[in-house]
Amino acid sequence: MADDRPEKTSGSLDLPGQLPSPGEKRVIIYPVPYKCDFCSFTSTTWLSTELHLKSVHSCRLFSFTCSKCTKEWTSINSVASHYARCKGGIAPANIPPSSASTYACSSCGACFDTNSGLQLHRKRAHPDAFLQTCVQKTKARWSVDEINLLAKVEANLHPACKNINQVLEQKLIEFHIARNVEMIKGQRRKAAYKELVLQYRRGQQQEVIVGSPSGVVGFSPQVISTSAHNTDALSNDLIREAYSLPEVDIDDLQTKLLQNLAPSRGPTTRGVRKHDSRPKTETARTNVRVARFKRFQRLFQNNRGKLASHILDGASLDQFNGNIDEATALLVKTLSSRPILPANEEAESSDSPCVSVTQPITAVEVARELKAARPTAVGPDGLKLQKLRELNAFDIASLFNLWLKAGKLPVSVKASRTIFIPKIDGTSDISKCRPITIASMLYRLFSRIITKGLATAVHLSERQKAFLPDVNGVFENTSSLYAFIKDAKARSKEIYIAMLDLAKAFDSVPHERIIRALRRKNVHPASIDLIANMLTGTTYAEIKGLKGNTVQICNGVRQGDPLSPLLFCLFLDEMIVRLQESGPAFDFKGRKISALAFADDMTLLADSAAGLKILLKVASDFLAESGMMLNADKCLTLSICRSPKTKKMFSNPVITFSVADSRTGQTDRMEKDASC
Repeated sequence: MADDRPEKTSGSLDLPGQLPSPGEKRVIIYPVPYKCDFCSFTSTTWLSTELHLKSVHSCRLFSFTCSKCTKEWTSINSVASHYARCKGGIAPANIPPSSASTYACSSCGACFDTNSGLQLHRKRAHPDAFLQTCVQKTKARWSVDEINLLAKVEANLHPACKNINQVLEQKLIEFHIARNVEMIKGQRRKAAYKELVLQYRRGQQQEVIVGSPSGVVGFSPQVISTSAHNTDALSNDLIREAYSLPEVDIDDLQTKLLQNLAPSRGPTTRGVRKHDSRPKTETARTNVRVARFKRFQRLFQNNRGKLASHILDGASLDQFNGNIDEATALLVKTLSSRPILPANEEAESSDSPCVSVTQPITAVEVARELKAARPTAVGPDGLKLQKLRELNAFDIASLFNLWLKAGKLPVSVKASRTIFIPKIDGTSDISKCRPITIASMLYRLFSRIITKGLATAVHLSERQKAFLPDVNGVFENTSSLYAFIKDAKARSKEIYIAMLDLAKAFDSVPHERIIRALRRKNVHPASIDLIANMLTGTTYAEIKGLKGNTVQICNGVRQGDPLSPLLFCLFLDEMIVRLQESGPAFDFKGRKISALAFADDMTLLADSAAGLKILLKVASDFLAESGMMLNADKCLTLSICRSPKTKKMFSNPVITFSVADSRTGQTDRMEKDASC
């Protein structure tokens, strides 16, 4: 029977109702599925399609057309590389009317012979619509975290509580978990659940019997010294004279000592250059590029971190040009106002030996810290690091030991000034600046010695990677999170991640909570009193030489104080412990990981959406007890889910989480990076 189909010119596109001859160039529409116009052959791989066309229909010439922009390519590799970056619209599939297609795409109308071909097309051409149809479990099932939470809540209910099912339903809603009364009834009937409730109740009884009711550290336990006992290195004359006095006026003594150690200076010449007899040309004064280059050179020599922040993150190098009254009002609001904290039980001290930081400071320690210090900005007293290095380390150590003996620091030493570093170039909004408090060089030197001793003696949670010697905490946490995502995808296990942002973290932590954290670590009361005294003081706002009114510091920890980051980590340590004890976590090779932390940068992990909701509730409740809160707008979540039927992993944007009745943001950047 003669073939009455119309002839087709070489290199032309396939048209509906027109089939090419075997010897002509074949035009292949990319991506899959690939169909043969001579027969009913269909394949999802180009290798099998090419083999079929060459062996069965003697086709030797091929060209490839992108289905998005209809651009023609000479090889499968070139069109595949182009298709991934093509921004053109999705062209409707060119299906001959004679084909018996039974599966149609609801988005573009393309038809396919198999459901696999349709789903592959929808996944590549319409990813958003495809994710919406990845139906989650149609039947609401209880996860392990939800069952543990329900049992824990029921164990905490009063024995005379009525309407338990309704009460439990309301308690679960507080964690953003929706379970109706009938589902709760069904779960409570199970024998395993009843046994779990009994276990929680037994655990509470044991805590009441064993736990310490007061949590106050005594004076008599063995004390760990955080400083070396080297009496030969102390300036004994000055200390003996102070010890012989029945009372010591530390402020008056500080004034006299500073007069001896640092004689009064003449008029300040800071920022004033000596006369230069060389003529200055107009070009040199106006050449901004040369000045900028010189400034970068100075930063590269003195402060490479600041230069890197400017180049990589866009951090401003200029001073804040704002209103001094607004800056003072901000300091009063954050540092002077004490939050009204809810009644809370005393923290239980640990079983470790008592920790003290009030042991005598040696000249060796002072010399070591002076050598490691960098010449940064000076405090209100104008004392420079260079002047301190000219002094005798024995005299400085003697001065510090007088402070330790008095149990407090002089008021003049705790005075500071606060500058504002813009987070964005050219901003005049005070809320978009980072306040940095600059204290006296003497205070910072003393604070570094106390910080090093305290960090050596106390032990933070293993999830906290900040302030560990010879450990890159940022790299470890980033690598761990990357490994968790890869492991979850390899084992087809769901993982839910939340990255927390604490609103005004350092400025808003109450001093009472820091003292509570020190008691938890069994720090000696004398050392607690000393640290509490160091937290107080005065400061004033300074903007381009203008000074604001003096502000009393009654709240928060000062950014710029060497002791502040460690104290904040001690405060967050209790929250990390609560997160670990709450139950939800991600199982990584037999280890339960619920949180990663680097100072105030917290990441929560769980293997179920309900588990992450519980962790968010625990974190929010802990911060609320301290008058703090999470910034929901800057918190990010990532949900990597598993399709129930295909067992494939995908980032699910449908699942949302809430913090303080506000939804958190979502990201898929980590999931994309982990898939590389």
